[in-house]
Order: sequence, then C-alpha cells, then structure tokens
Amino acid sequence: MPLQLASVHLSFRSPARRQIEAGNIATWHRRDRAVLLGADFNSYSASGQEQQPFPDWPTIPDRTHQEHRTRGGNESDTEPDRALTRVGIDDVALHAATHLGQADALVPTASQYPGVALRQGPPQRIDFQRASRVLLPALVEFKVIPLPGLSDHPLLVSVWDEEAFMTGLARHPDFDYRSARTELESRTS
Repeated sequence: MPLQLASVHLSFRSPARRQIEAGNIATWHRRDRAVLLGADFNSYSASGQEQQPFPDWPTIPDRTHQEHRTRGGNESDTEPDRALTRVGIDDVALHAATHLGQADALVPTASQYPGVALRQGPPQRIDFQRASRVLLPALVEFKVIPLPGLSDHPLLVSVWDEEAFMTGLARHPDFDYRSARTELESRTS
C-alpha cells in the first residue's frame, strides 16, 4: 500500500479555512493509501484527554486570538481533529498516551513563551502527528522535545516498529477503518 507523507500547517486565523483544509487532507486517505503527517493544526484535540483544559475564552485578553481559535467566540475549534478521526487518520500522541501509557505525549505544544500565555491563555496542544489507524499498532514511542530559543513549538518524534509498520501498509485495500478502532482496542487491552 502506498504511504502519503506530509507536513502541514493549517490556517492560524480561520476555523472555517481549517475545516476545509482538514477535508482536503482527508482525501489523501483512501483504502489504497495510508497517511502519516506532522502538523501545526492551530486547533485543538476533541479527545477530552488533554493535560490542560481549553482556554476560558471570555477571560482571554487577546480577542483576535479568541476569534482565530474558536467557533462563534466561545467554542474551541476541534473540527479538524474530528474530521480526520472520522476518516481513520488518528492522533499518534493520543494513541501513545492511551495505549502505550506515555502520558507525556499529550503535553501542550503552543503558548510556550510566558508573554504569549498571558494574552492567549494556558499552553495548549495544537501540534500533532496523525496516522492511518491501520499503522498505529506499529507505534513504539512518541516524544515531545522542546526547542527553547529556536521555536515556540516543540519537535514531535514518533518511533515505529518497522515490521509492524510494513504489516500495516500491507493490509488489504478493503480494510474497514470504521471497525479498526474496536480491533485495535481489543489487541492493546
């Protein structure tokens, strides 16, 4: 099965544009192609597993940031995460945290500089690696490596078992991604 590798950066200023961009990414994922990508989503996980709660938007001083990161001013934008999860392109860090016991995979990745955090709320996880669900059994480790002085975003590193990764790629083209979550959960329990 071919593998689509990508590095993407979704719009920092428009939830509507991010939704369109996530929809475009979803088209890369087909029954005959797996996907592995790294991204600054500029939006949030819908998992409910994050280490920080969403910002309390009415108390955030940076109103422009509020407009850029919410839907309607008060609802944190999680639609890109939801859209990709629906088609079977899952959050690699979430898998590491929930199935490999690596809770530090979910550390916040943005608002690392204190001055920014004062204006935009607590640090949040907006940077992601995402992979076709069929590849996740091959994940061995996920690391978040801070880059102080170089970037306000850390480096995300995933380590994969080569044999299991190749097995995932070799899955039959008719692999049912809707039922894969149940299969994956039963194998990791």
